[in-house]
Amino acid sequence: MKIKKGFVVREVGGKQIAVATGEASRTFNGMITLNGSARVLWDALTVGCDTDGLVSALTSVYDVSADAARTDAEAFVEKLRAVGIIEE
Repeated sequence: MKIKKGFVVREVGGKQIAVATGEASRTFNGMITLNGSARVLWDALTVGCDTDGLVSALTSVYDVSADAARTDAEAFVEKLRAVGIIEE
């Protein structure tokens, strides 16, 4: 899985915001606010990562069980899929 080309994260008012640029902004014209764990997942997805890699990314940064990390990672990916940001 990977974040589609054309999405960037910028800090705005102390918050991490993901927005579409260029051609991607034709189909996605919103923004996504990322908390700390979502930013870890986003960064892993920008280079391409499977679910196990996302779990590893979360557990390497946070003191969380692999099961909890998997649940969170899967929920985040589903939200991104729902708005068309993930490419398989």
